[in-house]
Amino acid sequence: MYGGVGFGQMCSRLGVTGFALSTIVFSSHALASTELPLRFGARSLAMGGTGVAFMDDATSIAVNPARLDRIPRFAATVTMAPFMPRNEVPFSENRRQKGERTVVPLFFLGAGARVLEPLTVGAAVYAATGAGAEYEGLPEFDGLDMSLEVGVIEAAIPVAYRVSDELSLGVALRGAFCFLSTDMPIDIGGTGGPLRLEQSLSGFGA
Repeated sequence: MYGGVGFGQMCSRLGVTGFALSTIVFSSHALASTELPLRFGARSLAMGGTGVAFMDDATSIAVNPARLDRIPRFAATVTMAPFMPRNEVPFSENRRQKGERTVVPLFFLGAGARVLEPLTVGAAVYAATGAGAEYEGLPEFDGLDMSLEVGVIEAAIPVAYRVSDELSLGVALRGAFCFLSTDMPIDIGGTGGPLRLEQSLSGFGA
């Protein structure tokens, strides 16, 4: 069994929420999701992003640490899946603009090992979430650009313990590095034209 919301998950939700809100400002119809286009392994991806109950390798560290108990002796997983989104947003009633294609380097690096018959431990580093968008030369804002980047890199040290053949318990100590960078044109009125608002936030947490 496993549950809880960590600092990394909170950052990813806040970051994607900020991305969605920045899109909604310029669109009457906008959709956003915090789900990544992969769930850390090819098997999970082939099953539509599921994984809580079936994982039996190191990728369970990110989804369900209790599943580490299914590792016979040792398992290591390395995945790399660049995500290259491109958004199209209506900036006015009569004009839509496609953003520049961005590259989000999603990855997973982890391993687990059985140290005692009922006890399995592991460690992993992975991209918990990531997104970005960039729009150049917006005529609605005197040709200014707009960009946003958000990402969460998470590290986890899990422990799984087999209580019985039907029940395993798992816990994980997680830490995350979050970053959010925006360059947004804003029109506050009476200033002679739109202004650029740039901000960059980052930090560690557990």
